[in-house]
Amino acid sequence: MWKIAIGAVFLTSLLACVAPSFTQPVDKDFAVSDVIDDGITIKGRYDPAGFTSANGRRMASFSCKEAALATYGETEVDGQIVFQATCRDGTVHGAGSGVNFIRVGPRMATYSSVFTLNGQITFADGDFPL
Repeated sequence: MWKIAIGAVFLTSLLACVAPSFTQPVDKDFAVSDVIDDGITIKGRYDPAGFTSANGRRMASFSCKEAALATYGETEVDGQIVFQATCRDGTVHGAGSGVNFIRVGPRMATYSSVFTLNGQITFADGDFPL
């Protein structure tokens, strides 16, 4: 059992080091969103050369229960857009979860998410229409 606990801590630390974050610049076809420590606020980042404000709002709502946002705002930082949103009814996976989006076509992206489910680090991915 202790090996599992140590492995989970190691994997979480590794993901924190290599996982993209809203605090760092992203490629034009890449966007990130993270649920911060309060469990209801989502912060994210995208390059406006690859995504629109409407895309940013949709990507933020992906982490919300019922995809329902309570607030959404954007700020330009070094030519990129940093967004912050709160979910009306809470987030799907809570604090520490995150979603990466990669544009694969004019109206399509893929997503990959990481979150904790029943104490286990879990991953999900799929198509994300823009």
